Amino acid sequence: MRIFYPDLSKTSVKIKGEDLNYLKNVLRAMEGDEVGLFDGKGKTARARISRIEKNEITIYIKEISETRTESPLRATLLQGILKARKMDLVVQKTSELGVHRIQPLITERTEVRETRKVERWKKIAAEASRQCGRAVVPEIAEPALFEEFLAAYDNPGIIFREQGGKSLKEFQLKGNEIALLIGPEGGLTEDEVTFALHKKFYQATLGPRILRAETAAVAALSLVQFTLGDMG
Repeated sequence: MRIFYPDLSKTSVKIKGEDLNYLKNVLRAMEGDEVGLFDGKGKTARARISRIEKNEITIYIKEISETRTESPLRATLLQGILKARKMDLVVQKTSELGVHRIQPLITERTEVRETRKVERWKKIAAEASRQCGRAVVPEIAEPALFEEFLAAYDNPGIIFREQGGKSLKEFQLKGNEIALLIGPEGGLTEDEVTFALHKKFYQATLGPRILRAETAAVAALSLVQFTLGDMG
């Protein structure tokens, strides 16, 4: 059992709220049980439940270590905001695959132009990290306008489109930073693609089949992790 706890600097921690319910009522944890903690920034801890009370659980930290589950590739997903549960799915699955940061973008074809779901996405990312054994929780940024964000963005990036592009094997990455640009439902406009290419983004293909936007994000990160990250 693993729990996300952002501060591992103390010898013991108090678990409340949703995690309390998870330990008591879902996992049926008991005093003396071993539990793993992670701080979302790269540290994990071996710990033991020392006391279970009605409104909190006290956990004693035995040993702290650095994680070895993080990809050396710091991938940022630049995702045109998707409708309803589709964005939830993208956050969940790319967090499992090792994304470092997710930047929601408001593009010309984005139907959702205002959202209050950032806190929800942060919780989804933390839960996905817990389940897949990560010790780092991806950063979920506040939504930004497409052109405003890209105008100030200087790291290397790749646009994935059905219209074609070069192979990832031809992409020469300098350093360990990369951005993956995925459009919303309906894709990016030609003007947006031109703007990104002007910012020296590289255009790559996801194959001959047309993929849903949420599928494209998962497929793109999987391919990049395989080619440039730690899945190969």
